[in-house]
Amino acid sequence: MLQRRYTILFYHLIFIILLLFIYITSSIAAKYKSIDLVIETTNTPPKIERKLKEFLKETKKIIKSYNTTNQLAYWKSYCQKSLLELLHSEGYYNATITAAIDENKENRINFYIDPDERYKISKITINFVKDSNRSVILPDIKDLTIKIGDLAIAENIINVQKQIYDNIETHNCLLSLKISNQAIIDNIENTMEVTFVINAGEKAHIDSISFEGLKSVKSKYVKKLVNIKDGVCFKNSLIIDGRKKLQKSGLFASATPEIPEKTDEQGKVAVKFKLKERKHRSIKAGVNYSTDKGLGAKLGWEHRNFFSNGETLSTSISGNQKEQVAEVNYLQKFFKRDDQDLKMGANVKNDDNKAFKSKGGEVSAGIERRLTDIWTTGVGTKYKFSATKEEFETRNFHLIALPVFIQRDDRDNSLDPHSGSNVRLSGAPFANIDQIKLSFFKSTLSASTYFAFNSEFAPVIAIKGKVGSLFGVKASKIPPTERFYSGGSRSVRGYANKLVGPLDEFKRPLGGKALFETSVELRKRFKNDFGVVIFTDSGQVYSKEFVSTKSKILHGAGIGARYYTSFGPLRFDIAFPLNRRKGIDNFYQLSFGIGQSF
Repeated sequence: MLQRRYTILFYHLIFIILLLFIYITSSIAAKYKSIDLVIETTNTPPKIERKLKEFLKETKKIIKSYNTTNQLAYWKSYCQKSLLELLHSEGYYNATITAAIDENKENRINFYIDPDERYKISKITINFVKDSNRSVILPDIKDLTIKIGDLAIAENIINVQKQIYDNIETHNCLLSLKISNQAIIDNIENTMEVTFVINAGEKAHIDSISFEGLKSVKSKYVKKLVNIKDGVCFKNSLIIDGRKKLQKSGLFASATPEIPEKTDEQGKVAVKFKLKERKHRSIKAGVNYSTDKGLGAKLGWEHRNFFSNGETLSTSISGNQKEQVAEVNYLQKFFKRDDQDLKMGANVKNDDNKAFKSKGGEVSAGIERRLTDIWTTGVGTKYKFSATKEEFETRNFHLIALPVFIQRDDRDNSLDPHSGSNVRLSGAPFANIDQIKLSFFKSTLSASTYFAFNSEFAPVIAIKGKVGSLFGVKASKIPPTERFYSGGSRSVRGYANKLVGPLDEFKRPLGGKALFETSVELRKRFKNDFGVVIFTDSGQVYSKEFVSTKSKILHGAGIGARYYTSFGPLRFDIAFPLNRRKGIDNFYQLSFGIGQSF
């Protein structure tokens, strides 16, 4: 009893420290009184007024970062000039701004704005510079996204400039291409004439692609990585895309393309990439903690060029008080096809949790194919063996599975996403090849999406959902390692690992044949690399194949702290079970790790 009281006291102390941390990081900026910037407008559309106010809000943040209040004259001049430029970009070329330092209120600058009439586009033309290649296929002015009579908004003009560039590059083979715009303002008619000026180089094709600076990486692999064929039409976008692929490969510290200024007699150019290889071996280490699993650690080694063709071989060992895993994985890109990868892996695992005890491992191999930049599909085979003890019975399983999946992923960052989404549908038939005749099918659908708001608060909202089903036999026949479980730091926080779902008379998890989980997070990052997260999770596991309304969904909620590093955010969460079951659930759960929870 005394030990339990000390444990509860420790948890309360941790909770108080976390609240103090959140309070300090969120209120530290409030101690400093910044310069106040105020605008008054006349006949200004609400959308434009919001943009003006948003600019002043961002400027106040800049002023605050300088930590000074003795430069009123400078910020008055800076804001007056910048606000006028903003109005010009929105088509108000006859706007007037009067700025004055308020004598009655400390550190306040007032801006009085009269935008006047908004200018419109009266003429659109496309011309060439004097020495430009003029034998260029041009887009029809009628197909441009701005028309005569449209408002003279700078952003729209720049977008059309890009539209013209993309159109010309698509329909031509040009060694160089530059496009600019010129505007003539008529202050009498309140109109603007826009001319897009083209400077096009000579017609060109790529003679060859070569690489300088390779030491251990084979040039044949690098050429596949760049994916630019000899003899193709020269386009600058191909070179930019090739460089990005080299940089993303993890094999090179730098990649610089060299392109001749002129073509040869056949109208061709030889493109060379100057490369500097980076170290291909690395060691990784990490630590984690959760109330239910205790302190954990992971140590790994990786070689990103194992056979000199960009093959990745990685090994790792990880463990905590409940699970220990040793694994090895191999990845070979461009396996048989330029859009296809080979993945192989093996692991051994010891698992000792409230649901079962298991010792086993698996061996797997599969093919993954990139359908597009965001769509991937895959198929493989897997052999899993385990000796699993559940209650007082130990069963041995030797399972063969044929997993398949399809995934759509356009997240901007896998460790700390701010936008995009990730949807994955997977399924696998299983068959036991030992003495026990057993077969079943397991499927899961998971989805997450992220929204970043462009406001003063600037939060990120993250939403996740997951459902799963098992078909074929009743739940008790399915190996415990393959059943669905929920609860823990990566699912329904606030509840211990695997404790969301049906329990036996000894309060041990039984697992189930169907799964339902959802999570919502509100994430806020501060400028000092600290952040705060507020979250709520829900979930349940069901004994039959489909989600049922008869079983009560359990909910958890909590708060967390984040410290952002170059390799991803450090995560610390405290979560509370909103449907706490007496004698089963603790008052709260703590967890620490690397990366966002999803």
